[in-house]
Amino acid sequence: MCSSRIARVAQLAAVAALCARSGLAFADVLPLAELEAQAQRKRPGVAASDARIAEARARVDRARSAYAPVITLVGDASLTPGSQLVQLKAAAIEDNTGPVLIAGSKPLGDAGAFRPFGRYGAMLDVRSNIYDFGRTGAAVDAAHAERRAVEAEAEKQAREIARDVRFAYVRWAVSDALHTLARESADAAEARTRSTSASIEEGARPSADRIAAQTDAGFARLDLERARANLETARLDLGLVCALDIPGDARPDAAVLADGTMPAVRDEQRDPALASLEEQRAAARATARVHDHAFAPVLSAQLQAGVQGHAEHVFPAYRLGVNLSVPLWDGGADAAARTEAEAHAAALAAQAAEYTQQRKRNATRTRAAREQAARRIQVAAELVELTRTRLAQLEEGYPLGAATLKDLADARAALQRARTELVLAQAMRAEAALGVSD
Repeated sequence: MCSSRIARVAQLAAVAALCARSGLAFADVLPLAELEAQAQRKRPGVAASDARIAEARARVDRARSAYAPVITLVGDASLTPGSQLVQLKAAAIEDNTGPVLIAGSKPLGDAGAFRPFGRYGAMLDVRSNIYDFGRTGAAVDAAHAERRAVEAEAEKQAREIARDVRFAYVRWAVSDALHTLARESADAAEARTRSTSASIEEGARPSADRIAAQTDAGFARLDLERARANLETARLDLGLVCALDIPGDARPDAAVLADGTMPAVRDEQRDPALASLEEQRAAARATARVHDHAFAPVLSAQLQAGVQGHAEHVFPAYRLGVNLSVPLWDGGADAAARTEAEAHAAALAAQAAEYTQQRKRNATRTRAAREQAARRIQVAAELVELTRTRLAQLEEGYPLGAATLKDLADARAALQRARTELVLAQAMRAEAALGVSD
């Protein structure tokens, strides 16, 4: 069990140093808070989330633009035959306001029929929808819902990053704590080898005890090398994730195991994952409403104003109109799109319900894990005291012949196991504190 937990440490500890890429000055202890803050700033996924939010906000602006007028400036110039301007005298027109110019063309075969005349003009065109019976409003609602869904996804990702960093930090602390235990055990074994040799020289212990003591010290050194390799692997994994070399003297804060006060990455009032599903469902429903209005009439207005020129003459030009267009048939495209959006909304509702049930199950498991961790810590702490007392008694009696070297080895192994179990129980408590609850 111990080896499997250490393997998990080596795999998951890589996330704990995501902040280092920005040039954070490493000390002997890397604070968790700084690691979280740097990870939130430097993870590539954060930049991607920001870009998606900007994209969603741009879609809202694009949907709103249907309310705004479209203004176009058009200029033209051409050279064509015919349409020569001819002055018509005032007597020939009813209002008798003076002479006017009219366009006329010579028939084919007459002299000058192919003579070109220049035409030119500039017009300002303003078009705007006056009312579309809810189509634009539904599109804007859908865009807003999509924006809120993207923002909720970004919040979800930020919390996942924080949770990943904290889980990794806990397991990195476990690896470091087990390495510390292995080092202390190796140092104690070396000290016992020296004291056993001294007792043998004095004639208080048989010479066979020297080989037994050296064997015990050798196994302790082997355990230390294994723990050191696991810790080194965790450090290298951190470097691979962060694309830099993590200093070998960097260590986690052991307080995350000792006090068990690591805060959970959660919000009792809002779950961003659930909020994202709900906003996506709202966007799908709004999209369905857009297609509901596909055959609604559209009332629009158009204003054109400018000048038109013919040779050396320039004339004013303007046009003001109101249009009413009514779509009649689109081959069933909007009906299919509405059905698609409604089905997507139903699927998202089912996902939200499933997620809610899963969250409740996770909360139950989290509470059970906390209770189990508390019981394990209590039992392991008691065992540490008992085995430490037992080892001290045997060490006092060994020089007097009241205990054998095997008794000492068994007592040391029991103490080492109790201390390891205590570390693992503390890790379980810290991990449980990161769980999601109701």
